Amino acid sequence: MLDAGDIVAFAGPALRPTPHHFKIGDRKLHAWCAWDTLFLPTLLNATAVVRSRCPVTDRTIKLVVAPDGVKSSRPEDLHVSFPWLAATDTANITGSFCCDVFFLAGTAAARTWRATHAEGVVLDLRAAYELGCRAIKPMLGSASPAGMEMSR
Repeated sequence: MLDAGDIVAFAGPALRPTPHHFKIGDRKLHAWCAWDTLFLPTLLNATAVVRSRCPVTDRTIKLVVAPDGVKSSRPEDLHVSFPWLAATDTANITGSFCCDVFFLAGTAAARTWRATHAEGVVLDLRAAYELGCRAIKPMLGSASPAGMEMSR
């Protein structure tokens, strides 16, 4: 039970439900956006089972993400949406960025999302994972796992 004033989220992982769930061991967590689930396992040095849903197709997304890469994804053809970065307000990152970062199930879903978000960007899963690795590298310092790359 959470009390008033308890910290329920910080830098990506959250205790309150979001559309992006991940499980590490027996611990169920949530992430502010799909992209967080790609780099949080590295930051936490643990393998995560990720579940989300494509907002275009309503398909369930399931991934296994280890500290050194994405081990599996269903469906295999996954993309990640990103909003127009110039519209991102760092004072409201969840409301201006995270709310538009989703897994997209397949190339057709990625095209559909892109058609309705003209200023946004869609990356394939590999590129989104690699971007996450680059984003967190300064936080890891010399502790960066060797071979931080996507694998299947």
